[in-house]
This record gives sequence, structure tokens and C-alpha cells, in this order.
Amino acid sequence: ARLVAVGTGGRQYARDFIEERGIPYLVLIDKTLESHGKIGIAEGPKLGVLRPRVLWAALKAFLAGNRQGKTGPNPFKYGAAHVIGPGGRLHYAWLNDDYHDNAPLDELLEAAARASGRQLAA
Repeated sequence: ARLVAVGTGGRQYARDFIEERGIPYLVLIDKTLESHGKIGIAEGPKLGVLRPRVLWAALKAFLAGNRQGKTGPNPFKYGAAHVIGPGGRLHYAWLNDDYHDNAPLDELLEAAARASGRQLAA
């Protein structure tokens, strides 16, 4: 199994992202957003970052010690998480429905374990 991130910035942005966050896995770049179009990632409204649930999620993250890094060139694109196994088989797909949204980590890890033929430790 291999973990890969796909970002929407340029090479220097990707280098900064990797260094700033200590990313230990491969980061690919999709400046044209072709991958976003293929899987149907939405773009949110610019004022959507001011929605109460988004602000609440940001406050909770801040209080937990998380800090947002440098904003990339496409800050209004929602995120997504996919688990793609051998042969290109899609094992899991998640499209964020808001700025604060993320795939449930337990679901994502379980799908990754299944795709790699492993069991998660209890």
C-alpha cells in the first residue's frame, strides 16, 4: 500500500507544503485541476468560510493546536479522500461538502487496510 496526496499548487507550493507539515509521503501536483473535475470535487462560495459551522470547526482546530499553513492557489476548492487499490479499483470515495468537512478517519483507514489486504489492529 502507498499513500499519495494530490495538490493543486505548483512545485514550490508543494515543496513548502511538504516541508511545513513534515509530509513523509508522495505529493503529486495537478495544476489544471483535472483530477478534481474527474471525481466531481465542488468549489465553495467565497463567503462560505464565514458559516458558523466552518468557524466553529476552525476554532476547535485552533484550540487543539492546529494551525493552517500557507493558502494554496485554489482555497475555495473542497477536499476529497479516495482509496484506490491495485488495478485502479476504487475502494472508498469521499467528497467534502463544506470547508470544514473531512472523511471520517476510521472509515478511511479501514478502506486503506482492506485495499492493501491487511487488517487494522484493534
